[in-house]
Amino acid sequence: MQLLETGAALYGLDLSLNMIAEAEQRLGERASLTVGDAECLPYEDHSFDLVICNASFHHYPHPDAVLGEIRRVLKPRGTFILGDPTAPAPVRALLNLSFQGKGAGDFKIYGKKEIYRMLAARGFTVENWRRLNYRAFVTVART
Repeated sequence: MQLLETGAALYGLDLSLNMIAEAEQRLGERASLTVGDAECLPYEDHSFDLVICNASFHHYPHPDAVLGEIRRVLKPRGTFILGDPTAPAPVRALLNLSFQGKGAGDFKIYGKKEIYRMLAARGFTVENWRRLNYRAFVTVART
């Protein structure tokens, strides 16, 4: 694995071998990529300054476990950036009802209050929340 010009090492994890293969095609040796489950991250405690979770949080059947693992691998004062789909409350409720029992891989679309509550429960402090458009958000939290 090569270090970025900044000296940072990149790591990636996905449950799907196909997604890892696609990332390897794009990144080559610039990142260490692993097939794995976000509920049981294969990294040592306090390994990372920054963890980014983009467009996958709504797929996690046990999001609290994932947040616990992210918290575990982040260094003190580490940064967690979470980007995921969202929707206005009535639309979100309908989407979440439609996910039940489908087995299609989507579990829940979250709103701002839910994300804040889950992050706080795992010891994160939210520093920023921004809705990117009517269907996505990004939030920045620290340990």
